[in-house]
Amino acid sequence: MLPSRRHALASFRRELAAGLAELDGRVARCAARNGPDAGVAAMSFVLDVETVANGIRIRGVRLESSGSASAADVACASSALRDHVIPAPSAEPGRRWELRFSAGAGS
Repeated sequence: MLPSRRHALASFRRELAAGLAELDGRVARCAARNGPDAGVAAMSFVLDVETVANGIRIRGVRLESSGSASAADVACASSALRDHVIPAPSAEPGRRWELRFSAGAGS
């Protein structure tokens, strides 16, 4: 792999990791709204993502496991995730994949 390509991939991975940590915060706000005992941290999703100019957009959110979360918790978290764009200046637009995301797990 060319050094410039390797550097771009490392940058992209760092941007994605930082974005996933930020998603934890978005989902945690659902717990704060629904009470301290909300089961938000136990939820896991499969995210349908695509790269766009300067970012990674979450196109779709599919619940994998609700854990002890209520329907309201799941709806709130899904809404917080769907269509969010993770800043990623090194992203090459036009790529799509699925990504597993577990709230509170540091994904």
